[in-house]
Amino acid sequence: MLLEALIGMLIFSVGILALIRLQAVAIQSTAEARYRSEANFLANQLVAVLWMDQANLLQYAHFATSLNCEPSGTPSPLAGQPTSEMARWLASVAKTLPSAESGRQQITVNADNSVDITLCWHPPQDASWRRLNFVTYINGENP
Repeated sequence: MLLEALIGMLIFSVGILALIRLQAVAIQSTAEARYRSEANFLANQLVAVLWMDQANLLQYAHFATSLNCEPSGTPSPLAGQPTSEMARWLASVAKTLPSAESGRQQITVNADNSVDITLCWHPPQDASWRRLNFVTYINGENP
């Protein structure tokens, strides 16, 4: 009788531990989804700015030769102007997404007016980079 009670308590304890782990994974997944949703919103904000400033589209290229969230290339000339929409957008990215400094974000403006926006960040508890790739066409035909 005592043995059955101990086995029952063991099974119950394992079940409770599994529920606690499930809750922790759910919280982590919710945070990941929030960051991805915010990154998508930020990319859409930049697209709206690009549509409004089509004449200067090439000036928005920012570290266009970067790969895997490692900065390379040159920053946008607009990034250094504190009053520019680009500088405000980069500041908003850095404020909204964890570890999303300006140098890790990539914007490529292609000859067909397609724009590739890559946002990079990593959650506080994880050192691996997360990335959102967003491609749109500004005043161009979608081939």
